[in-house]
Amino acid sequence: MKLKIILAIAALLAITGTAFAQAVATPAVASNSASASSWLAGAQAGYNWQQGVWVYGLEADISATHLNSQANTVLPGIFAVPANVNADIDWYGTVRGRVGWSSGPFLLYGTGGLAYGHVSLSSSLSAFPPPLFLSAQTSAVRTGWVAGGGISYLWQPNVIVSLDYQYVDLGTVNLASSATSGGAGFSTQSASTNGFRR
Repeated sequence: MKLKIILAIAALLAITGTAFAQAVATPAVASNSASASSWLAGAQAGYNWQQGVWVYGLEADISATHLNSQANTVLPGIFAVPANVNADIDWYGTVRGRVGWSSGPFLLYGTGGLAYGHVSLSSSLSAFPPPLFLSAQTSAVRTGWVAGGGISYLWQPNVIVSLDYQYVDLGTVNLASSATSGGAGFSTQSASTNGFRR
């Protein structure tokens, strides 16, 4: 059985994400979605052990990013009602198990586990007449899941070069606000964000 400890620094990787927005203003309904890409910089640590050609490991990482997506929608009706949603992920991390198959210096592996990160979400809707403006925002550390895979190459005894893919889902963040306008009518809005890839 071989034991290996891995410590790596990841920098300037591209990630993409999606946001979904839905704004509801009785009786009009509309929805929209947006995607974004951003930089990624962070650190990763892990512990692997090998049994024959099989490699097992535990890994943890944390990354800073500025994954921001924005969607604009116009609700149909007699008067156009603009709605806007903005979703932002500042940082995220994962704690994962890893199982792989090695052949010489190459390792092909799958990984999955817990994901966590900071998600901010804001939404606004404005209408005239009657004058109505709705705005809501929320920010929270969310937990979810991560799954992916990749290939690693043992370049030197303590240097590993990897190419990997991760799908991170921090769950769904919802927000809603409501208001009455002049005692006549009721409007609500909601927005959610989930899922991004590294």
